[in-house]
Amino acid sequence: MIFSRRQLESPRPAELPSFQTLLDSTDWASLATACGTGESLPAALTLLTSSDPVVRETALHDALGPVTHQNSIYEATVPVALCVAAILNHPAITAAAYSHDAMAPPTHPTLVRLLDWLGDTAYDADADAECVAIDERLYGEGSLDEYPEMHAFRDARPAIFSGVQALLGHDNTHVRHAALIAAIPLIEHPLLTQHQTNLAGHARCLLATSTDVTIATASSRR
Repeated sequence: MIFSRRQLESPRPAELPSFQTLLDSTDWASLATACGTGESLPAALTLLTSSDPVVRETALHDALGPVTHQNSIYEATVPVALCVAAILNHPAITAAAYSHDAMAPPTHPTLVRLLDWLGDTAYDADADAECVAIDERLYGEGSLDEYPEMHAFRDARPAIFSGVQALLGHDNTHVRHAALIAAIPLIEHPLLTQHQTNLAGHARCLLATSTDVTIATASSRR
């Protein structure tokens, strides 16, 4: 199935296709970004799986920046988010990075950055929806129809969550934190309400063992 501008008008499936399927079946040139069209996004997304961390760092900027510039949701945001969710288990991304300090724990910088981006984008979509709901109360129904990009992202939450969910039990604390923060806005989708109790358990465990204020901040948004 080709993901194109026309598909923004219909719900996304709960299943998460493979990264290559998403890459090949999306009409990137037809989708708007903050910088024009998404024609260059497939190359940047592919470089996110490079074994070179320097290449991945550049790719993070090139792949994610154009589709969430100034906290906005664009036509290309949904397929990029689905691609990101589909590569969260890629070996190059899950591989641990070690510092010169033998006592320092390993890190997963690319994985954490991708989870952070998914969470931030999901929160932005929720915030946009709240603004639209206020507009509808003030100016009447129909305002929601003017935001197909936001609708498309919110409809894609089950598929995105399926990529994030496995990382809630990751052995690295920072990855677990990032996965939790990303998952919180995603489970607002009606199809995911059965996960709320389990996610609350993850939140309690992390709050009990972490001094990271971002966890408490994220949990308070529920």
